[in-house]
Amino acid sequence: MRSQVKKSLVIYDSEYMYAYNLMEILSRKRELAFQLYVCTSLERLIQFSEQNRIDILLIEETIDLDTRKMLAAEKVFVLTRGSASELSSSEHQIYKYQSAGGILSEILRVCLNDQEQGLYNPVSKKKLKILAVYSPIHRVGKTLFALEMGKSLARGKRTLYLNFERYSGDTCYFSPHDSAYSQGYNPRAREKTSVQPNTSKAGGMEQLLYYTKQEEVDLGVRLSTMVDQLEELDFVLPLPVSCDLKELTSEDWKSLFQQIEKKSVYEILILDLDETVNGLFDILEVCDVIYMPIRNDKISIAKVKQYERHVEILGYQKINECTKKLILPRDIPSFVSRLMRG
Repeated sequence: MRSQVKKSLVIYDSEYMYAYNLMEILSRKRELAFQLYVCTSLERLIQFSEQNRIDILLIEETIDLDTRKMLAAEKVFVLTRGSASELSSSEHQIYKYQSAGGILSEILRVCLNDQEQGLYNPVSKKKLKILAVYSPIHRVGKTLFALEMGKSLARGKRTLYLNFERYSGDTCYFSPHDSAYSQGYNPRAREKTSVQPNTSKAGGMEQLLYYTKQEEVDLGVRLSTMVDQLEELDFVLPLPVSCDLKELTSEDWKSLFQQIEKKSVYEILILDLDETVNGLFDILEVCDVIYMPIRNDKISIAKVKQYERHVEILGYQKINECTKKLILPRDIPSFVSRLMRG
């Protein structure tokens, strides 16, 4: 079987810290069939273009239009600091100081719209493991636990986090942290501070559900244009209006999970759930493990017992069998680290 020829993606920027940092972040996307290169001098870029094919070129806006045309790249994305610079009809503008996930998403959207082939490596799939985090008790650190668990698991396996809460705290939890811009370049750094939050994926869950219902669309490919990252954990922005959750059935969600299993690179799916979602018990029943943060005060214990009775009466015994109750300490990250080590 012949190996797939990778597409060349070349980054040119005179800020070498930015260029190398961007390359390092993009290289984590193991599913992409890209060969990444960095040029930090115009002379080196011109020489590279004379000797090699450039499929995708990311180039800073300080390079004039005539020079960019001379480079003869298949697709050119101009990295801008704000307002649009002079572009040819075939060039695309990308805001330079957004998250690397935002930059990648814009590149992939253009390529997919042009029906570009060969963007992804073939993926051998295993069964998707679905982990839920749910509690009938509120304000117990559920979302923080789910995200910390996701970040820990993502260091070893491709992990996707989805939030189903009425009020997810999106601006607190879900600002991206993979900006290629920093004051100092550290190639081993796994988290950078974003100069400007990436808003290109607003309504990400909405788009994901839309593509789930389009038979001709490869969901795995489209999903890669919607995700952002917290360290190595991929997530999709929650629905912007919570009432939208109530319009979707458990069958809609289970169809989504099945397509993620069949068509994406993910090995683990984390669901952060509350009572807002329709068919909560049907969703919990398909999960492999359910983590339930609790408290040990009298009222909280009564709520958990009432919930467990409700589950039994409705015939969802498997949910109680798959549930692991947790009393979370103040230091949730350290707790998760110990829990994941077994």
